[in-house]
Amino acid sequence: MNRITIIGVMFLLVSTSFSVTSVAGEDPIATMSNGNTLYVGGTGPGNYSKIQDAINSAFHGDTVFVYNGTYYERIVINKRISLIGEDRDTTVIDGSGVTDYIVYISANWVNISGFTIQRISLQGWCTSVEIRASYVTIKGNILRKNKQGIRLTSKNNKVFNNIISQNTRGISFEGRYQSVYENIISNNSVAISMLGSYTEIDSCVISMNQICDNEVGFEISNTKNTTISFNNIINNNRNTRIKKENTFFLSLLKEEILNLPNYEINWDSNYWDRPRVLPKTIIGINIVNIWVIMDLVIPIAIHPYLQFDMHPAKVPYTINV
Repeated sequence: MNRITIIGVMFLLVSTSFSVTSVAGEDPIATMSNGNTLYVGGTGPGNYSKIQDAINSAFHGDTVFVYNGTYYERIVINKRISLIGEDRDTTVIDGSGVTDYIVYISANWVNISGFTIQRISLQGWCTSVEIRASYVTIKGNILRKNKQGIRLTSKNNKVFNNIISQNTRGISFEGRYQSVYENIISNNSVAISMLGSYTEIDSCVISMNQICDNEVGFEISNTKNTTISFNNIINNNRNTRIKKENTFFLSLLKEEILNLPNYEINWDSNYWDRPRVLPKTIIGINIVNIWVIMDLVIPIAIHPYLQFDMHPAKVPYTINV
């Protein structure tokens, strides 16, 4: 009988030891996060008055919910959270003319929805939402009266169901595998800017957007493997402004010539101002340079550069945001 009791106690100790070891070996982020919701504004006891204070108190996987109101803040999101506004028309983050960013995202897997984000400085390269991370989703917001509405970098970010208006640039692109779809992008100086002269822009998708009443619809340079399809491109002062540069490098010994990749856009099934039967011709310019040494680049030829939307839509698409 005593032997049985001793064996039972030993089994209990071994089981307890195994259980403690298992907990200690879990992902620290998973065990740290319990998926809590932190509240900003409103009248609840313990609610935060500033969005940044709630973010600072949040753990990975938490949600910060913001009640209606206007919040005069600059926000840094450096952890994996969801930031959700009560109503995008009445939950406002106002930059009051700040000169760098309103929302800066440096953590992967961040979600932002339900806000109006507005009024950053119109000087320099100030950005309403600066994304310096991957797998970020910007959904169901209004971004207006900014130098840049959204700036995408890194990879695999999504921007959809937003209203982006009255900005100098609506969306600026860098990086790879970015997706922009089902947005209304209107009344901007430039709706979508994809300038790949110094940073690579590769394999992005822009689809089912309403791109209308802008000075320029698309501003594109040296962007490759990117698809622009099923958009309404309507009533812009200029639908596209495209530049392609081929730069030839001369080695110091002048023994070899190298050419940069040939960048192309896949235009398909967009609606261009009116019904079309024939393919839509998209005209840009091609600049041929020679890079001699250091920063000395000499243009040696400029000529027209043609692309085509082979299947332009005959009627505009219905795009609900």
